[in-house]
Amino acid sequence: MSDPEKIISVVMNDEKLINSKSFQNRVYKDEPILRTASQFCKPKTPERIEQMKKIAFSPDAYWKTSAWLFYTQGKFMEDYEDDYNYDADFSGFYTTYRDLTAQQLRGYFSWRTKVRNGIITKTSSPYAYIYSYELINQIGTKSLIDGFNKLKNFGIQYKQFSSEISNIIDSWLIDYAAYNQLDTAILSDNRIILYDKMLIALKNWAESDDDTIFNTLCNLSDYNIHESPCFANHSDKFRKTAVNSFKKLSEYFRENRKKSLFANYFGNLKKSKYHIFESAVFYDRTPLRSFCCKINEIRSISCLNGAWSCESYPYKENNKHIGDFLKSVDSILRERLGYSEILKCDDVSKIVVSIIQREADKIIVQKSETETKKIEIDISKLEDIRKASEKIRDKLIVEEAYESEEIPEITAPENFAMDDIPLNISEYEFLKTFLYGGDWRKTAESFNSMPSILADAVNEKLFDRFGDTVIDFSGDVPELIEDYIDELKGMIKP
Repeated sequence: MSDPEKIISVVMNDEKLINSKSFQNRVYKDEPILRTASQFCKPKTPERIEQMKKIAFSPDAYWKTSAWLFYTQGKFMEDYEDDYNYDADFSGFYTTYRDLTAQQLRGYFSWRTKVRNGIITKTSSPYAYIYSYELINQIGTKSLIDGFNKLKNFGIQYKQFSSEISNIIDSWLIDYAAYNQLDTAILSDNRIILYDKMLIALKNWAESDDDTIFNTLCNLSDYNIHESPCFANHSDKFRKTAVNSFKKLSEYFRENRKKSLFANYFGNLKKSKYHIFESAVFYDRTPLRSFCCKINEIRSISCLNGAWSCESYPYKENNKHIGDFLKSVDSILRERLGYSEILKCDDVSKIVVSIIQREADKIIVQKSETETKKIEIDISKLEDIRKASEKIRDKLIVEEAYESEEIPEITAPENFAMDDIPLNISEYEFLKTFLYGGDWRKTAESFNSMPSILADAVNEKLFDRFGDTVIDFSGDVPELIEDYIDELKGMIKP
């Protein structure tokens, strides 16, 4: 007689208990009053699951890796199906079959059966991960490409329940293609590879079209321009200013800095140690081999005698440098277009501000000239136009005489030498007003130009000589950099 049966016999034959009110005046059916724990249990565990669990206690399991055990148990249960209702939610890290109870295993295989029939429902996160591990290890797949497609499809569909699982599957898909040396074209719509394509577009900005550059800047920026009223009302000006400024800034860095603008924003291409299928349970069945999988011009995964490495740029969706750049474009355009709400752009250098200001002014002037040229003439009123023009002509002849006396013509000074000073007459006179006094606004107006455009031109042409801007136009009023005044006076005579 077993121990539980002995305990039941003792309890049932206890005289005090038999004579108690609990047992008196009652009618008993044909069933035991006390039961063993096993009699209260759920349905019996299927024999296939029992056999799978025994693999964990086999001699091989004692000295082989947990990844081997997962692969071996998974292959043993590869074709198993179940139909068991298990709704309890639970969590875990790097969960495998051996970590699950018999009920949880039946729940998993029942959920997997539905998934294989095209019914993907939300479940406990360990189930979703275990299913992904199976596909990575070629458990339940017909071929390498079948495993890739199943893993990709599961990641897409399960994104509605967990973006975390979906995102990590994106990285596993890259590893899957590299490890199995598949054609990397199958990764064309992968989230990480699409990010690489955007980086390539900015790195090769001279060969990229304007729409690609602008859309890439917006997608990588941590500053959302679509919430800006300036972009909403002046999207064309915003686009052209941003793209032109980015190109000019890239040119400036290429010609004047050791590090490119792209490298300044995204760092340098780095090669580092790599963990294939990181965060997954993966049994590497061919560890000692050497090859290199070049995915694109900025990403490659290599294996040298089992040691993995990856060359790439760090993945970072929201780039602060680009965000500051686009915010500065927004700020300067708001100022130029008369918005009352002005943004601060203190996190960018003076040269960035200067280039954006210059390109913004060009776009605004070009836009104004284009709009001015759109003139419609009513032919029926040509006679009235002719008469009016005669009156205006006579009036202009008179006014011209007065104007010629009031505004003297500005000519180049005798000591002006184009070879020595790389400035034209308007830029020369504009700079002279700061050195010796004068109205810089009127000087700019006399040459039909804008102060910011002249200031940017002076800064650009004198940069090679001074290595810096000489006119600071970051505030409301432009100012000469004090350190360069004496040298400038040696160049510009009063």
